[in-house]
Amino acid sequence: MHKWIMIIVLASILLVSCGTGDRDETKANWRTGAQAIEMSFLQGTPPKVIYDGDVFDIAVEIWNRGASPLVGDLYLTGFDDSIFSGITKRPLPLSIEQHKTKYNTEGGYQLIRESGRILMPEGSDTFSTTIKAVACYFYETVSDVQVCVDPEPNKRDLSSDACQVRDVSVSGGQAAPVAVTNVKVESTPQKTIFRITIKNVGKGTVLDQAVVDECLDSDVVFADTNWIDLDSVRLGLDDFLQCEPPNPVKMSGGTATVACTADRIVGTSAYSSVLTVVLTYGYREDIEQKVQLRSTI
Repeated sequence: MHKWIMIIVLASILLVSCGTGDRDETKANWRTGAQAIEMSFLQGTPPKVIYDGDVFDIAVEIWNRGASPLVGDLYLTGFDDSIFSGITKRPLPLSIEQHKTKYNTEGGYQLIRESGRILMPEGSDTFSTTIKAVACYFYETVSDVQVCVDPEPNKRDLSSDACQVRDVSVSGGQAAPVAVTNVKVESTPQKTIFRITIKNVGKGTVLDQAVVDECLDSDVVFADTNWIDLDSVRLGLDDFLQCEPPNPVKMSGGTATVACTADRIVGTSAYSSVLTVVLTYGYREDIEQKVQLRSTI
C-alpha cells in the first residue's frame, strides 16, 4: 500500500515540475493590444447629482496600457466654469513613464484630481451638463515583423532556401493605438520592397505631433488629424530603409501605406530577417460623465 502511495506522490511531483519548471513568463508576447491610455472617472467623482453649494471632486484615473512612455495633457471640458467654481479648464500635466514591458504587463498609473464648488444661477432649479475628460498625448509604436528576403528571386532551384517570400499579415496590435497591420514583400535581384500598411486601431484620433500641446484650440482643425511620422524602418540590425512618401505621412480613412526599399540585399539564398518599424504620432481620446445640478430650495 505504501509503495503505491509513494508512486502516486512521485508522479504528482513530476507532473508539476514538467508543467512549470521550465516556464518563463517573460518570454510571452507582451507587445500586443490596441490601447495606450485607459481612462475612467473615479467612482462618484463627479457625482451624478450635485446640489447648490456642494463641494465636489472630479478625479480621473489614467493607466498607460501601451509599450511607450505617455506624455501630454488632460483637459476637463463641457461645463461653465462660473457654475463649476474652482475647476480649471487649463491643461493638466499628464506624464506616465511606466509602461507595458515583459516584466510589467499592467503598465503605469496616474490620478488627476480637481476640487470645486457648485454655484447655481439664481432662479434655476435644475441644470444638466456633460463633463468630458480629454487626453492629448505623444506616443510611439514599435513593430517587429518577421519577413523572408530572397537576393535572387528568379533562380529556378529553391531547394536551398530556408524560407519563401510571402506577404505578412500582422494581428493583435503592438501595444499602441497605431499599428502595422500588413507587409507586402516584393523581391527583385539585390533589392526588396516592403509595402507597409499602418492603421489607427485605437478608439481615438491620430494627431499631428505639432498640435498635441494645443489640441483643443479653435485653430486645430480636421486637417491637423491623421498624420504620423515614420521614425525609422530597419531590416535586421544595420540596414535602415528609404521610404515613400516622406514624413509626415497622411492617413486616409485611418490607414496609410508606405513603400520602403532595401537595396543592399546580398547572397544567393533566401533567409529570414526582422523588419522593425518605429512610428511616432499624437493621439486624442476622451471620456464623459453626465451631471445634474439641483437647487437646495
